[in-house]
Amino acid sequence: MKVLNWKLFLEELVGEKPISNLQSYIEGMNYSMRDKLFFTEMLNFDVIVDFGCADGTFLEELSKINPGVKLIGYDLDDTMLSKAKSRLGKKGLFTNDWNEAIRFTSGSKNPLLNLSSVIHEVYSYSTSNVISKFWKEQVFGGDFRYITIRDMIPSVKMDKEEINSPNNVKVIVDQQNFALYFSRSVIPFPREENVGVRYMKHIGIYAFRKQALLDFYRLPMKSLEATEKLEQLRYLEFGKRIKMVETNQGSIGIDTPEDLEKARKLI
Repeated sequence: MKVLNWKLFLEELVGEKPISNLQSYIEGMNYSMRDKLFFTEMLNFDVIVDFGCADGTFLEELSKINPGVKLIGYDLDDTMLSKAKSRLGKKGLFTNDWNEAIRFTSGSKNPLLNLSSVIHEVYSYSTSNVISKFWKEQVFGGDFRYITIRDMIPSVKMDKEEINSPNNVKVIVDQQNFALYFSRSVIPFPREENVGVRYMKHIGIYAFRKQALLDFYRLPMKSLEATEKLEQLRYLEFGKRIKMVETNQGSIGIDTPEDLEKARKLI
């Protein structure tokens, strides 16, 4: 199996930017812990690689549910890794070397790669070539039996400020709730405002069949995905359908200082 040096790749991807307010960052990440654990409780795995493990809180909570699982945390931030090591000690391996993380999965029958709040970062700070490399050489370049993806949140009603924000991905659907389009722009455009249009925010909790993921990996990125930086548009551009499920349970993606302040008000 080809092993890629992920540390070099991700430094190219997002750069080594220091986290200005570490405590605020950790608070934001911990806010969505229940959503993260929901995915992994449903799968039978013996090793987990948590990509972007931060301070190790997720792996600590996971170890309480599945104490026999081998824990691997990967992160480029040395401060975060130090906190993770202090939190979990010898219960797991924490590293900024992807080669080492991959080697630690050797012999596993059911390894799992956890990508939680990672993909939107890749799409926000990357060129098309780097995004393509991310999927081809990293996500699908390993021997993981399971890949859990959690990014952003479900479709919920928005106020005017949220509708106009490019940080909130909007979705429009047909009469059977299949997605017609996703965009950071306002869709549909309100040329007439009093016609009962509902604006919906895409939360991005996905359920994939294995074949659908393989299809995604084999399909090239096209212009809509490249310009919007929204990976789900690849499916639509190639005529595939995405079934949307409406929810009344709101959530906040922590991408900006303003998002963090909104989250704090809910605690």
